[in-house]
Amino acid sequence: MLDGAVRLSKYTDDSGIASNPTDIYNFMKLPKNSIKHMNDLNDSTVSFDAKSEAEAILTRAISEYYHLIAHSVFDLKEMDLIARFNNRRIE
Repeated sequence: MLDGAVRLSKYTDDSGIASNPTDIYNFMKLPKNSIKHMNDLNDSTVSFDAKSEAEAILTRAISEYYHLIAHSVFDLKEMDLIARFNNRRIE
């Protein structure tokens, strides 16, 4: 996910230059680290969309599972729950 964000970042910046991977990584981890460390005055409250955060985590996990299906020596199959989740995202 980080590599993809770095590659796409050059298209979202007026300069056409890709962002620094460390900056993107820190941005992606900001909500988790804010809760974990509470170092800043802005860290005293937490605001997030639970549904979109859960969907992002599940999407990432499913993507990794598909990668395992494609590259595993085990006979892994797409599970019914994964197929159902993907079908809901497409609709």
